[in-house]
Amino acid sequence: MNYVSATVSVSILGMMLVTHTAVAEAHSSPLRLWYAQPAERWMEALPVGNGRVGAMVFGGVETARIALNEATVWSGEPSDRHENPGTREHLAEIRNAFFEGRYEEAQGMCGKYMLGRELNYGTHLPMGDLLLRFDNKGAEPGDYRRELDLDQALAHISYALGKTHYSTDVFCSNPDQVLVVRLDCDTPGGLGFELGFDSGELPATVRTEDNDTLIVNGNAYEKKHSNGKTGVVFVGRIKIIPTGGSVSSGDGVLKVADADSVVLLVAINTNYRNADAAALCNSQITAAAEKTHEQLRDVHVADHQRLFRRVSLDLGDTGVEDLPSDVLLERLKSGAEVPQLITTFFQYGRYLLIAGSRENSPLPLNLQGIWNDNLACN
Repeated sequence: MNYVSATVSVSILGMMLVTHTAVAEAHSSPLRLWYAQPAERWMEALPVGNGRVGAMVFGGVETARIALNEATVWSGEPSDRHENPGTREHLAEIRNAFFEGRYEEAQGMCGKYMLGRELNYGTHLPMGDLLLRFDNKGAEPGDYRRELDLDQALAHISYALGKTHYSTDVFCSNPDQVLVVRLDCDTPGGLGFELGFDSGELPATVRTEDNDTLIVNGNAYEKKHSNGKTGVVFVGRIKIIPTGGSVSSGDGVLKVADADSVVLLVAINTNYRNADAAALCNSQITAAAEKTHEQLRDVHVADHQRLFRRVSLDLGDTGVEDLPSDVLLERLKSGAEVPQLITTFFQYGRYLLIAGSRENSPLPLNLQGIWNDNLACN
């Protein structure tokens, strides 16, 4: 299995092996993964990406977490001394050992001759978490639904608190190079939350600008794969565009009160190849803010479908597609025929490849793609 297929397989299994706690009414589109509860673990979250920026959508009710990544958030530094000089000389010998069944001997030679010099190579790192904290403590949501529409490359969360219905749409646009989050409720002025950012183990500062923008500045430093002093500079810029209500700032957070709806625009860049990360974020946010949410979404969907709709697969219909994906998986494991789940499984692999690597991606996919929980790095 190569790295790309490993990425798809691990991500698919992690997404679908979740615990079912409730069943909600489902939509009719077959190419969806959907669940009746928020994600509790990183592997249960819904991945969106544009080939460079990746996000994992958890869909919480009290705290909505969106884990952010960017393909070039790497520690370490460039060097011409990472290559193992013995690789070329011993490659044929290693291959022959594998072909002849001398696996332990071949494995030993791989460790000696195929691995690069460790030095200060570094590793890919998660940038951190965007956190939306709502005043919903102890509230029990009704009609909860968390889904990933593979055909539109769109994550969607919806639930009811009392008589008010809330919904969130998340997509990551390749044409506009921004992550877009839209929050809605059907009660006028019923939307309020605090927006913050947690960089995890990476050193970073968070500040506000113009009362509607959160700016993150950090360094991809770590000590396991590098010296803890080298790595790219990363910058995140998150702009709030409310409809109704107000936005205020303080102590590194933004607060939304009494809004009808809110759009968040998120830009992430690094100084990889000497790029001006702050200037790129600013230009991407400025350009995206001139468009409506509908315009951003329509362009994104058309761009994704240009690739995704190249392939279709029909394995039949047993009439159980409207159950949550984790429930269908349990039925499949118990021996039932669930052809629609197999179709979704196949298309989810294609979705991950499209979302994780595009023709304008700055780097190829690594083992976990652009979605990184720091597990593989540790």
